Amino acid sequence: MYEFPSSKIAPFAKRLISRRATATEANVKDAVADAARIGAVEQPYKIPAYATLLALMVHPDRVDVESNGEANGDAAVDLASGSAGIMEDVVKGFQSSLDGLRWRDIRLTIHLFAHLTRAGTISSSSLLQLLQTFTAVLDEFGVSYHRGLQAALCAGEGVLIAGEALFVQSAESIEAIISSLETFSSSSSSTQDVVVPFMKQHEIGDVTGERSYKAGEALSVQSAESTGAIISSLKTFSSSASATSDVHVPSSSPSIQDGVDPRMEHQEIGHVNDERSYEVLTALTSTLRAWAASSFAETELPFPLPYASLSLKDVEPETQFSLPALIVPPEVIEVEGVGESSSEESRAPIGPAREFPDVYLRLFENDATPSPTTLTGYLLRTLSADTVNIFEVNRREAARILTELPRWCRKGLLKLKNAEGELEGEWQLEPLLVETILSHCFALPRPEQMPLYYHSLLTELCKLAPQTAGPAVGKSIRKLYNLLGDGLLPEVARRFAEWFAIHMSNFNFGWVWKEWVPDIALSPAHPKRKFMRRAIELEIRLAYYDRIMQTLPPPIRDPEAGVVPEEASAAKFEFGNPANEHHDASMTLAKLMQGNPEQRIPRSSPQEVIDEVNRIREQLAEGEYTAEMADETARAIAFQTLLDVGSRSFSHLLNAIERYLPLLRNLAKAEGAKAQLLDETQRFWQQDEQRILIVFDKLMQYQILDPVDIINWCFGSVSDTEGVTMDGHAGRKSRWFSTFKWEALRSAMDKANGRVTVAKKRAATLRKEDDEARAKAASTGDDYAMADNPDAFPEAAPVIDSPALANALKALATLTKDQKSSLTAALTGFCRTLVYSPEGTSWEARRDWTDTAWASWETWGWFRHFCTFYSSYLRSYANTLETVVFAELAVPAGAHYANAPILIKKIWNVSLGREDA
Repeated sequence: MYEFPSSKIAPFAKRLISRRATATEANVKDAVADAARIGAVEQPYKIPAYATLLALMVHPDRVDVESNGEANGDAAVDLASGSAGIMEDVVKGFQSSLDGLRWRDIRLTIHLFAHLTRAGTISSSSLLQLLQTFTAVLDEFGVSYHRGLQAALCAGEGVLIAGEALFVQSAESIEAIISSLETFSSSSSSTQDVVVPFMKQHEIGDVTGERSYKAGEALSVQSAESTGAIISSLKTFSSSASATSDVHVPSSSPSIQDGVDPRMEHQEIGHVNDERSYEVLTALTSTLRAWAASSFAETELPFPLPYASLSLKDVEPETQFSLPALIVPPEVIEVEGVGESSSEESRAPIGPAREFPDVYLRLFENDATPSPTTLTGYLLRTLSADTVNIFEVNRREAARILTELPRWCRKGLLKLKNAEGELEGEWQLEPLLVETILSHCFALPRPEQMPLYYHSLLTELCKLAPQTAGPAVGKSIRKLYNLLGDGLLPEVARRFAEWFAIHMSNFNFGWVWKEWVPDIALSPAHPKRKFMRRAIELEIRLAYYDRIMQTLPPPIRDPEAGVVPEEASAAKFEFGNPANEHHDASMTLAKLMQGNPEQRIPRSSPQEVIDEVNRIREQLAEGEYTAEMADETARAIAFQTLLDVGSRSFSHLLNAIERYLPLLRNLAKAEGAKAQLLDETQRFWQQDEQRILIVFDKLMQYQILDPVDIINWCFGSVSDTEGVTMDGHAGRKSRWFSTFKWEALRSAMDKANGRVTVAKKRAATLRKEDDEARAKAASTGDDYAMADNPDAFPEAAPVIDSPALANALKALATLTKDQKSSLTAALTGFCRTLVYSPEGTSWEARRDWTDTAWASWETWGWFRHFCTFYSSYLRSYANTLETVVFAELAVPAGAHYANAPILIKKIWNVSLGREDA
């Protein structure tokens, strides 16, 4: 099954040449070359085979017919005529990919060219010239990181595959290419630190450095100039805050002389510099540097090379194909603005961009999977990742192809069972695949594909190879779990919990929970405890309460452990209890909303319900309630009753909200009413975070609430939510951030950004239609008559936008303002929370941390993720945000971490790619 079919390539090549030589159809010749090129970019594991096929088609005389078999067809056919122009057609296809900046196709086609160079079909000098074209992109002024990274990968991987031939051609040029890649990689080293999946406590270490890891010179030792600028701004913050009685800078703040904090030398943003993760470009340059040191003399690719094993004759250099001189076209910059303004709003992006280095987790040791800084490790990971991304449209086919990778790799490279059932080979396939899939699923700030695709792909792998893939998945789960509390970021932990629950649901929820029983003694805010609660909560969503409880050992089921809820999630309807003093009023509203089908009593109209709510409010005000208390109580009764009516299912909830939208608008119009609606939702569904998020989303969808209301609520802290714990998660009364709050904030931010995206696209479409209509109207005039007597014609009417465009621009302005308000609220909330971070919490002593210390660490992690996840939007409004938020940032009374503003600004600068970071 796993023998490379190299003997079939030569006869097949001759058949194609014969078909091409005798074809009468005009498109046959182009189709043959396109098929080979497209096959290479759609099936990268077959690139050596396609290179061999093209090499034999270009030079059919290189085949030893006697050893490889005669091709079917007429032997008298002029094969030279069939091979003419093949490489030119391949280059045409490559030019098309280049024009469209389809980077993966470009990179894989360069792989094909590199193999053809090794086979002697393409001249080394022309390939070297092509690779230098891509390194020139790195020197472009203002080149985006994504463009630079893709160009660097194209050049670097081309050298990696054809290095020996290129090194013989020009060792100096190879050194220049590698140096160029290293320079570009080092320029993004600081940005890399904010997407590493690990983070230490955000603190300033002691002068001995015993409590700090070096994150790289770009961040570990900050320049005196940039530090001085930050400190100068902080002095402004402090002086502006000194006039306020409840805000001060603690006397324990370090002394600052000459703009330099004596402890800044060891300040870092949380990068743990170890082998638990790697960055793609750094791995590539390390591999290239290692092989360049040996002059590429011992380079052995992990793939079989049929063109090296077939009986091929030497090709004279003058007969080799020379790739033409090509240029990489500039990026297509989509004009986002619909007006002629150069304001922040016009520069805001339509969607997120890939602006950060690709940093991936490592879950297995080098004895199980090859290191990514080796030739084998890098190329195998690249091949696996490309296959995963190409076949995302069919997870079953992707899984099948991945399990068959040993067929396309060098014999003995990947372990396989021999006739006796024993594993033979150098590396294990399944750990490599599991590590590749999970590392891409957990990539920050966002994965390339939908997370559910990676989840499904792992499920298919386990079904295809249960005896080998299953143990690899189990080991990866244990590895990830052990990383919890050891610096694994909260966002990665969140994705890990989602994948874990989904994977367990596909395999009968069969996990050995007893392994984690000792961890229930940890702090309730410890990442391992929070992971268990989160995973069990998600499993219950995917099944039901009693089913999941059967899979858990008694110590974890114990209510005192605080891991599982005491009962299945259900609504906590405060006014459903007959003992409640407002029970009768709530039941009256419920009857109006539900009607009585048996007695043919229809549901009441929204206005009738509003009248009843007003009557309840008046009755309460006439009693012992103040006007404000009466209003809040009536609102609570009405809203919780509406939630109870819609609590039976999602469709019931949607129907109730849609039917009584006027009631909801009436309830939300008073000051502070929107925050109360959010509090009532949390109180009603305190055992079901998913329901809370659904209600929040629907209230935003119908514009009862604005995204900024949700964001402000996430950072609010009120006293009337005492007792709301939400299955062990911190309720709203906690100032610290949590997974639930992040999901609520992300939902609100995505809603605000999505509305602007839709409005921009609509305004741009209407602008285009308006311009076309105006141009058409202008072209209907009598040009000849105007040329003879231009004074006889009136002046052109002033340009006036159509009513539709004017309305669209007005809506866009409003939504853009809401977007900016949402970003401001989120950044302000994080800043005002993080200044309360505790000081003196040693990372090495984290096993003894309190709940506050862990909650603070988690909030720093969410802030870092917020800055990277929404960096493209934050960068567009950076000037405004810095003026509004940072200008008032100070350390309030009761805060312990005086250096929090410095770290906040540092993370902000690095995430936004500021030069002074």
